[in-house]
Amino acid sequence: MSENIQITIAGLLVKNEEAVSELYKIMARKFPFKREFFMALSQEELIHASWISNFYPEFENGSLKFNQDKLSQEIIQKHIDKVEAAVREFKAKKLSLVDALSVALDIEMTLAEANFFEIKQSDPQTIQGLLQSLKDAFILHSSRIKEELEEAVK
Repeated sequence: MSENIQITIAGLLVKNEEAVSELYKIMARKFPFKREFFMALSQEELIHASWISNFYPEFENGSLKFNQDKLSQEIIQKHIDKVEAAVREFKAKKLSLVDALSVALDIEMTLAEANFFEIKQSDPQTIQGLLQSLKDAFILHSSRIKEELEEAVK
């Protein structure tokens, strides 16, 4: 895979994290009583974006490479499109907290279920660490959102 595609994939991952962050900011505005929760998620998404951005030089010079079988441009772009559609929907409609949390959980779970965080022994150690950190963050976010969702439906 060329370095150009590596940069494209890294850029799409950053864009995805930023889009999810924006969605959580909108949710924070729509649900002021859950502002702290959604803003924390939003800030964490920006941290994830910075983790990926920090590796741009290595992707650029070819010393680090994503496994395109796991991280295809198409899969990531579809997820970004899904997040951006959710952003438009939340801006246009008045949705319930349960709806918001359900969307958030779906967003967090979609990429995890696509197994792009699956780490192979042949992956460079640095990529393994990055993907494991992102996977752990998705699991933590999913868990926190599930707890909030369970509380909201009570």
